[in-house]
Amino acid sequence: MANRNFLVGITGGMGAGKSTVSDLIRQAGYPVLSADAIARAITSPGAPAFDAVVALFGKQVVTLAGDLDRTRIREEISRSPELRRKLEAITHPLIQRESARLAAEEFSRGAQAVFYEAPLLFEANSEGKMDAVICVVAGDDLRASRIAQRDGVSLDAARRLMNAQMPQQEKAARSRWVVENNGTEAALAARVREVLEEVAG
Repeated sequence: MANRNFLVGITGGMGAGKSTVSDLIRQAGYPVLSADAIARAITSPGAPAFDAVVALFGKQVVTLAGDLDRTRIREEISRSPELRRKLEAITHPLIQRESARLAAEEFSRGAQAVFYEAPLLFEANSEGKMDAVICVVAGDDLRASRIAQRDGVSLDAARRLMNAQMPQQEKAARSRWVVENNGTEAALAARVREVLEEVAG
């Protein structure tokens, strides 16, 4: 790590295993911010973006508990690039502002490297704010299976969600480090350790 305040993005396609990699990095003692967690916070009832998201999709995306039905929203934007663009126009500026604030807090507490997990890092044009990027990749069939199990959707729906995003090959080509997640947990952990050694070096 050439200097303090080293900000590293973690990205990749849906179902690749970004959260697993983030967990391994946390276990190594580094702070990891989550764009998804920030997105949930800013779109929760009473939060800045909640009303705008409901206005965009309609009241049918509000559950009986009053929260957003995020699975339904993901399915809708997988079918409509225009809806996806409008949603991102609402959420991305707020996510970027909050992530910058949280990263600054971590650096002020003495962290020399902070990691930022963001599935849409490149789509949100946030790569320029990073000192380096890690891309997590996995085979398409494996990714679709993980998404279907995680979200309770069909394999076809999972593939639509995958296809609505930037191809993982393009993300990998634009990243400093590529972490493959097709094998064992031990192999993944070993690769993450290699990356962290380079970050620390």
